[in-house]
Amino acid sequence: MLNSFQCVDENYFKCSSISSCFGMSKRGTIFLIIGIIGGFLNFYVIFKCLFKIQNQFASRNHPHYEYNLEYNETISKKLFKEVRILCMILTHPENHDSQAITVKRTWGRRCNKIVFISTEEDKRIGSIAVDVEEGRTMLWDKTKKGLKYVYDHHFDEADWFMKADDDTYVLMENLRYMLYQYRSQTALYFGHRFTHGYMAGGAYVLSKKTLEKFITRQLTDPSACKQEGAGAEDWELGKCIATHSILVDERDDQKQKRFFPVSLLQHVQENKDLTYWYYTSQFYEVEQGSLNCCSALPIAFHYINCHEMYLVEYLTRKVHPFGIHSTIDLTLPRKLTFEEILSASDINSTAIQYQYRKVEHNFDKNEKFRRK
Repeated sequence: MLNSFQCVDENYFKCSSISSCFGMSKRGTIFLIIGIIGGFLNFYVIFKCLFKIQNQFASRNHPHYEYNLEYNETISKKLFKEVRILCMILTHPENHDSQAITVKRTWGRRCNKIVFISTEEDKRIGSIAVDVEEGRTMLWDKTKKGLKYVYDHHFDEADWFMKADDDTYVLMENLRYMLYQYRSQTALYFGHRFTHGYMAGGAYVLSKKTLEKFITRQLTDPSACKQEGAGAEDWELGKCIATHSILVDERDDQKQKRFFPVSLLQHVQENKDLTYWYYTSQFYEVEQGSLNCCSALPIAFHYINCHEMYLVEYLTRKVHPFGIHSTIDLTLPRKLTFEEILSASDINSTAIQYQYRKVEHNFDKNEKFRRK
């Protein structure tokens, strides 16, 4: 076996001083040392600030938990009562003390009900242990059993059921604003839509009717759902419910996206690889490489680590540029009809990977409604 140290020039370790190693003068060496020290101090200050924010969020009584941005409290309370959302968070034991607890301390507090699905019970986060093999390959099994638990124990406590990963950050107020237009008694399915007929797994929302159909009709039907536990949960769920629910167009009225399954940086950066799987498989064509890529009322961001989650919480709950006022209309949107929802869903995609396939929807009579 080749010794890796043989690949290193042995004279590299025989420098008499830093300046001789790098070929610099003594003055250059001094500037280098000063630069290193300055960089370390900057990193230390930033880290201490983030650590302080994180510790402050750990206390429910700390003023960081209060809204400092101006908002219409009446509308917020109205939506909280009328648009009841249960948040089902998939996690695992190694993440209980990092990602999961951070979700509970930040955006998870704004769910009407939050349930953590894991393989171990943990009183700190209130996790439920499901009997599955831990690992990414078994997420379909964990999701099925998690949704079954939610249906059996908390079905009457919410009208909408969101599944999210423990590295997802959700703006619950924006989610409620979007859902306000819809009826939970119609089988609806929200999220970032891919051309293959499913929503990205970072965060997706099922209406009450969708969850009911999934558990009572499809879950144990081999012709509808994969019965084995292995598999990509978002893909498998999409296949299960595609013919019994509407894949809703989640974009805002400007046709800008609200669910972000990959890093937000990948949406706003100017230089990007258009052959990357994400760009070739997203159902809706949206502007990329500028701030016009994304809605002013975003809902979910995936791949947010626990430290970034506190930072996002700070930026969305506390920061308000002086002299700049929001131009967002606080009027609640009108309710959409069944026909409007269905027609917005049953369209063709311009994506490279899209292949048209007609879906025969199976709806109950009470799911079809007209505007009141």
